[in-house]
Amino acid sequence: MVDVTVFVGNDYKKLEATIIKVHKNLDIALIKVRAHLTNKSIIKGITTATYQDKVYLVGHHLGNPYTYGEGVYAGYSGFDDVIQIPCLFGNSGSGVFNKDGKLVALVYGISGNIVGFCPVFDVAHALAVDGISIEKFLNGIKELK
Repeated sequence: MVDVTVFVGNDYKKLEATIIKVHKNLDIALIKVRAHLTNKSIIKGITTATYQDKVYLVGHHLGNPYTYGEGVYAGYSGFDDVIQIPCLFGNSGSGVFNKDGKLVALVYGISGNIVGFCPVFDVAHALAVDGISIEKFLNGIKELK
């Protein structure tokens, strides 16, 4: 059991959560939060994106509720999906959806480079765990079945 801060409505509430599983290589985990969330929708499924597909990010940048961004799927780079979309600190964990409302990725970082000793971040490109990896991860969890 761990304390998790979950954004619900206009308040921050500390809710009890159980970690179900953490992926050993990817920056994703499944937790179970005991709460009744009103006015929330179940995602319409998980899929993959292809080059230049239009995508939409719905997140909570630095605690601001329901920030929204539009962009395109820029491709796959090594282990990461690269999404060309406005993405700021606090968007980690945000869902990236296609035009049909299906989840195509989960943001975990902003691409950047080190110039000298200073990090330079490219807030127009997000790094994300791809839909196939998310689906495989969820399908491998016995508690879901």
